[in-house]
Amino acid sequence: MRNTIFALIAVMAAAIALTGCEKNMHISDMTFKDGGGYAFYKGKPYTGDVWSDDDKTACFTYKDGKLTVMTAFHDNGQVACTAGQKEGEGSKYFDTEGNAIDEMTFFGTYRSVLESVAETASQMQRRSR
Repeated sequence: MRNTIFALIAVMAAAIALTGCEKNMHISDMTFKDGGGYAFYKGKPYTGDVWSDDDKTACFTYKDGKLTVMTAFHDNGQVACTAGQKEGEGSKYFDTEGNAIDEMTFFGTYRSVLESVAETASQMQRRSR
């Protein structure tokens, strides 16, 4: 029984170590086309998440190099807005508590989120080829 517990602990520790070593990809790791509409890593179309360099302002999800979802965050880590690139997927906006709000309220209240996303977009533009 004791050996089983130690084996279980060893497996859990290995799993934690392996998942903890996963590196987030950041804007500074990538090159972009069309101002961020397409992402490339080492010259190849990228699939996965690309985070703002601060790991908290925004996350961009790409599939086969094409942007599919953009998510921006409030300073407290709550999702501020999401925008999908598929037909029929509109933007969704949230307050700092995670409650859905309308677009006008979001744009009128959370100017700092918009400024942060604009700076992130500017960084992507500078890395475009």
